[in-house]
Amino acid sequence: MKYNQNQELAIFTKDKDILVSAGAGSGKTFVMIERIAENIIKHNVSVDELLVVTFTNAAANEMRLKLNDKLLELLNDDNLDSNERKYLLNQVDLMGQSDICTLHKFCQTLIQKYFYTI
Repeated sequence: MKYNQNQELAIFTKDKDILVSAGAGSGKTFVMIERIAENIIKHNVSVDELLVVTFTNAAANEMRLKLNDKLLELLNDDNLDSNERKYLLNQVDLMGQSDICTLHKFCQTLIQKYFYTI
């Protein structure tokens, strides 16, 4: 797929956190899914090591579903060796432990998990 310059920058920028901000229908979710997939595949970043924050539960659920679909799509690649296939299957399994949520949900989870320290 062809990306525009801003999408390319957002997807392929390495070793930096990024903020993707754009209007409705501009492809933010698509860009984020591509960036996450790129990091999972090329940089061996595990799904359970990521924090992906959105503003609404609906957006978080959509992102989780689309990332899961993307991982399943990547598993259909006939060029994968057995280790790559095993790694991607593991990533699909870890989707339930991923932090793809609203900021409020993430903070609530931190408070519940570390209430004794807070």
